Amino acid sequence: MGDLGWLDGYDTCMRVAGYARRRFNKSLNVGIQAISKPEDAAMAASMYGFLRSLGMPIGVALAGSVFSNSMSDKLSELGLPTSIAHDSEQYIFVLRKMADSPQKSAILSSYMRGFDSVFVMVTGLSATALIVSFMIRKFSMDKILVAQFSAK
Repeated sequence: MGDLGWLDGYDTCMRVAGYARRRFNKSLNVGIQAISKPEDAAMAASMYGFLRSLGMPIGVALAGSVFSNSMSDKLSELGLPTSIAHDSEQYIFVLRKMADSPQKSAILSSYMRGFDSVFVMVTGLSATALIVSFMIRKFSMDKILVAQFSAK
């Protein structure tokens, strides 16, 4: 496989993470139904799916904004053009061709500042979600399912 041998480990990690995420999301969906009234279980599950789908683009936009602004701040501290941060994904191709130099190291440290800021943001949001999750009471799944629809 040549230089791409590291992809084998990456592929394995993504498979494990995907399996864990699938099981985690299923438990959230079941938990939402346990919390809701039996007649509202379908609506609650649908609302969970909708809010999850709505949260994905909001999270991507927020993380992109944090990354770009943090990288731009670091670039301006180092006296480099902040336009690099606004086109950071395209600038990677320029960096790959650039010879090792103090400027390349400074730009790479700007990328790292951006990634670090996104990590801090996601960690803070996750910690907040963890704290809020302790406020959830215990609910039982022993409910009679109220089916309003049937197959004809």
